[in-house]
Amino acid sequence: MENSILVYSGDAQRTSILICNWFGAGSPELSKPGADSSIQKFFNIYSEDWINLGNRMLMPGAERVDIVKTEDGYIAQTVWECKDLRDTSMIKLPTPTGYLYGYV
Repeated sequence: MENSILVYSGDAQRTSILICNWFGAGSPELSKPGADSSIQKFFNIYSEDWINLGNRMLMPGAERVDIVKTEDGYIAQTVWECKDLRDTSMIKLPTPTGYLYGYV
């Protein structure tokens, strides 16, 4: 399973990180010893529950956290969170618009 995060640093003072919760995606069998996720076949990566229920199997959540440079070092600040989004799309950020794009 790919669980990428989006990181953007527009300047030296602030770096923004967007994290989506993918817990529940795919198959719980992949966490077992000897599981082979390198075999890229749909039935190997996704359990029957996931195939039938899709993103309802996911725990919801997405959050933006900024790492901000201060005189004393760096701090992490939660900018926003969305507690109901259930998504496995790869979020995109075109920097000229500042809008986040994804799909569900």
